[in-house]
Amino acid sequence: MSHALSGKRTISAATRERVNEAVRALNYRANAGARALATARTMILALVVPFTPEEFAPATLQYVLVVTQTARSLGYDVLLVTQEEGADGIARVAGSNLVDGIIILDVKRRDPRVDMLSGIRQPGVLIGMPDGESSVDCVDLDFGAAGALLVDHLAELGHREVIFLTLPDELFAQGLGYAWRFRSAVLERARRLGVALSIVRGVVDPPERARVLGNALDQHPPPPPCWCTMMRRWSTFPTATRAPGGGPAGPIRRKRLR
Repeated sequence: MSHALSGKRTISAATRERVNEAVRALNYRANAGARALATARTMILALVVPFTPEEFAPATLQYVLVVTQTARSLGYDVLLVTQEEGADGIARVAGSNLVDGIIILDVKRRDPRVDMLSGIRQPGVLIGMPDGESSVDCVDLDFGAAGALLVDHLAELGHREVIFLTLPDELFAQGLGYAWRFRSAVLERARRLGVALSIVRGVVDPPERARVLGNALDQHPPPPPCWCTMMRRWSTFPTATRAPGGGPAGPIRRKRLR
């Protein structure tokens, strides 16, 4: 039976089918603990996830969903580790051999968890990039290129005054790499192209965010200004904006970067 289920040895198709029929009839499930002892693999991946007020939960959950679905397609389960545990959480799941690998979301510019991953037995990967050369594999979007492309696009359309809505200050205080790379790229490209930026600091609280956006519009005379932002809370953006003087906002177009 073990040969049929593991696929490690060649057996006849008829025998394999009889074993599979018995497995289905008995609703058999392999004992995960016994399998881990025999193979030294738990078939579990740790996913270190940020759940903080500053992060936009629907955006974070998109990453969680893709990771968990892909892991299941490969036969792995996913263990969520809250980011509040920091390096201690990674040491706990790695030291107890609870997982076979570790994935970290929301990487900081100077992230102490990178050194932790370098010193453990299990492989790890960062969704995000720290400053400098990393000793751990990283995957990420190029937020610097995204910021530069947005300014290029607006400049090509003839806009020379742009409202730049930044991410909340709390994300910069945490040292999140993507926030810093996007903002730095926007500021540098605007300087090079002679585009004047009116910087509006992002806020976490939705009513306060609507007030800040409305004030920014009121301070600019018609025609309505052009916006530049990396808006992870995009669903709240159209309802929060309005034309100067309190009227309804005009149509808002998004630039999809490829």
